[in-house]
Amino acid sequence: ITAIIMKKYDNIKRKTLIERAGETIVRDPAAQARLQVSELDKTAIRSEIKRKACTDQIIKDEKEIKAIDDQIALLKSRYDPLCQHLQELKDQRNQLMKTLETSSEQEKQIMTNIKGIAHERTMSDFKLTRSFASLELQLQRGFAMDPSTTFHQKGYKPELPPYYTVRLRSKLPA
Repeated sequence: ITAIIMKKYDNIKRKTLIERAGETIVRDPAAQARLQVSELDKTAIRSEIKRKACTDQIIKDEKEIKAIDDQIALLKSRYDPLCQHLQELKDQRNQLMKTLETSSEQEKQIMTNIKGIAHERTMSDFKLTRSFASLELQLQRGFAMDPSTTFHQKGYKPELPPYYTVRLRSKLPA
């Protein structure tokens, strides 16, 4: 609607009070001059009031901007060290994560080695116990039960390490 109204009045030029006064016929030119001067005075006073209000508002806005800038500077002075501390904490956390990863990997390797060693020790202990038991039985029987020795049972005495001979002597009746 406003576009239609604007089109309707596009050809009409806006005129000032003085221009309109020049187009009309005035009966009393002195009264007309006084009216024009009073209108100009009113316009000047309104302009002065508006200018003073704008100037006052500009001063208030500048003070507000300065106060906001001061608050920003204060907040920034507190914010920047916090950001720096946060970055240091992040770096420290990353370093600790790397250390934890390497420690965890080392722990896995150590546990794998320990597991292997424990298994080997268990197997060697089992074999050693089995061989000791076989030697004990061999000493008790007087012959070995190995497949290679079953054919030579008569008169066979195995050679025993000194440990078994000492144990054997201690078991013999005196």
